[in-house]
Amino acid sequence: MKLQGKVAILTGATSGMGRDTAYLFAKEGAKVVVVGRNEERAKAVIDQIKADGGEGMYIIADSSDVANLHVIVDKTVEAYGTVDILFNNAGVLSMSGIMDVSLEEWNNVMNVNVTSALVLVQLVAPIMKKNGKGVIINTASVASYAAHHGFVAYVTSKHAMLGLTKSIAWELGPEIRCNGIAPGAIHTAMVDSI
Repeated sequence: MKLQGKVAILTGATSGMGRDTAYLFAKEGAKVVVVGRNEERAKAVIDQIKADGGEGMYIIADSSDVANLHVIVDKTVEAYGTVDILFNNAGVLSMSGIMDVSLEEWNNVMNVNVTSALVLVQLVAPIMKKNGKGVIINTASVASYAAHHGFVAYVTSKHAMLGLTKSIAWELGPEIRCNGIAPGAIHTAMVDSI
């Protein structure tokens, strides 16, 4: 019960790593706010958490839409009064090379993978600072450290996430701790899609 009583927002939490992290956080005692675009999957995650004796709710939101990001934080604070943990895990994959990636695809990847994290941090940091502590976790990738042929938008976004993580830790610490995780290929729905 390491997270007893903590309130945790998890984006991209309806499948894969986000879903499993939501289960783990709930098992450790956190009140879990599952964020995703698919209501059926979001409800299934919360139903499982509640069946296992945990507490949580889901919010349907598109991480590429800044207005949706405000809704996530507002609904969380309305329900639980605070935010202790933010897990920026929402992400999209792009399989286009430099000469083929469209500006629309590029912008979508950047908005979901990086900009949403920045905006959510800006929204929760004042709450965490007021509380005197908070934790932010960002999903980076092994692609944060090396290029891969044909993934220009994704690789660039994950390099940016690494820089964002370092900047958050530097500027908002020591009250707010920020760490990035950099997984390789994990058998999830997103990886299965390619």
